[in-house]
Amino acid sequence: MFRQHTNIAALVLLASLGVAATTVVAAPGSGPSGPATGSGGAVTPANARTRLEARMAQAGTRLSGKAAYTSEPRRGGVRQSLSVEVQGGTPGATLTVTIAGREIGTIVVNALGRGKLERRSGGNDAGQIPAMNFAAGDNVVIGPMSRAFAAR
Repeated sequence: MFRQHTNIAALVLLASLGVAATTVVAAPGSGPSGPATGSGGAVTPANARTRLEARMAQAGTRLSGKAAYTSEPRRGGVRQSLSVEVQGGTPGATLTVTIAGREIGTIVVNALGRGKLERRSGGNDAGQIPAMNFAAGDNVVIGPMSRAFAAR
């Protein structure tokens, strides 16, 4: 089980350097292993687990979407996963997914009005996340909808 904690010494150090810091989620008993920088510029410990979510809907339509991102330490590196889903879309429509100003991919809405895009770090497949960390506050755009990532 993971718990939310704040490392006061790290926050004081970051504040003295003029860096915005946020509370992180980490495994109990895990120690620091070096900083990592997200696309928002915030520095978080390399052993921090990040879970972000953005839910959105287009006014006046049935189109809605959700983006979920997780980053966690794994075997000396970092494992990332991203899942973007839509429902209530126009069958056959293509929706571009952009996060923090960077195009991640597209979703083609199926006959039931649903679509999904999944990305993960590692491997040599087309589903790999571009070399980028996401942070709370990063803007997620799915076709005509947008919302900022928030910690979950």
